[in-house]
Amino acid sequence: MKKTYEKPQLEKRQKLSRVTAVAGPSVTSES
Repeated sequence: MKKTYEKPQLEKRQKLSRVTAVAGPSVTSES
């Protein structure tokens, strides 16, 4: 039960980290 809930969370986190990896540098370079 926990494992089936963990995988979607991991996928969501990977997508989020990918978005922040793209948006992060541009945001930090601006400030």
